[in-house]
Amino acid sequence: MFGNEHLKALVECAGRALEFEDRYLTGCAHVRGWKTIRTGIWANINERYYQFVVWRALMSSFPWRPHTEAQTHDLAFYEGESNELVGVAEMKVWYGKTYGVEAIRADVQSLRKVSVPAVMLIIAGLPKERTEERLEWLAEKIEVSRQDFVTYTFDTVPCPPDPPPRHFRSYRVLRASRADGAIVSPTGQRGPVPGDP
Repeated sequence: MFGNEHLKALVECAGRALEFEDRYLTGCAHVRGWKTIRTGIWANINERYYQFVVWRALMSSFPWRPHTEAQTHDLAFYEGESNELVGVAEMKVWYGKTYGVEAIRADVQSLRKVSVPAVMLIIAGLPKERTEERLEWLAEKIEVSRQDFVTYTFDTVPCPPDPPPRHFRSYRVLRASRADGAIVSPTGQRGPVPGDP
């Protein structure tokens, strides 16, 4: 039902949606002449915001109907108009350091207990030159093989230098078969901005 090809499609869809959102917001800042503020998707460090950007994209292209905050998970996937649950996902934001790793590990552990396929989707802000090194480190810390990760990366404006506000540390540990790794990683490099020569 929910196989590796679907995991890849999920990551591709999520990555493209976040990249498009990043380009749109960066373009807005460029048009408005805002040069000294954080722009792109890192201008609004809010896990729920990223969750809804991904949900919206999945509505038009993913084989199953996505629903946010359902079945005690960030995302639940249903067969068409029925209530037949075919998979679940948790989402976390990670900046490549120890900050947030325990919450990711807790979600991975809980996802391993569910009766449907489960995915841990991580939105990661990583420096381009250290992305692979940081992903290897994360894989070890959350006890998931790096080979099980499916990644989508894109260049964006530099990632925030500081960890997000303290309230981002409290994540729910939710009950949720196996947890596949999925990483969407906007790297710390600035990509093309609409309107740039």
